[in-house]
Amino acid sequence: MALLTAWAPVLLWVLATRAGAQPLPVVHDAGPGVPIGVHLAPVLAPLERTGASELVQFPVRTPGLAPGRLTGTPRWPDAQWLTQPVFLVGSDAGSRRWLQQHRRRLLEMQAAGLVVQAPDDAAFQRLQSLAEGLPLAPASAPWLSQRLAALHAAVLPLLMLQDGTLTQRPGQALGAAQP
Repeated sequence: MALLTAWAPVLLWVLATRAGAQPLPVVHDAGPGVPIGVHLAPVLAPLERTGASELVQFPVRTPGLAPGRLTGTPRWPDAQWLTQPVFLVGSDAGSRRWLQQHRRRLLEMQAAGLVVQAPDDAAFQRLQSLAEGLPLAPASAPWLSQRLAALHAAVLPLLMLQDGTLTQRPGQALGAAQP
């Protein structure tokens, strides 16, 4: 029975193609797909509520991302999927200080945040209080960590702009003056 269950989708596809069924048309192809953690922020951690949804399991960890200083001017090579600036933070002191210092500029940019390192809901709530009005979603992001490591940019905090620019200085993003 388990074997039949495992092969059921394949068998249905074979039967459908043998029966002369037409393949489903592609209505829209937006290119390479990515996890939708940022878009789920309102569900996972609504702005009007403190803490994360009960759907989130702590601790949130993203191996490979760690507090540090970004060197050089790395760029994400295929940033067309970024519909808004996205920042990555952890619950470390440097991320908390960065979020507090740059919150106003991040709000102006309409940035959304991923909390990629948080030991528990209390740490996430501390970040929410510092973010005050910025959408935050707790999300382990190993795929992102791997790509950032290849770009020598696997540091926290980090801001990813729509044009692919990776920075830790949102005040200088898009030609703005650093506060």
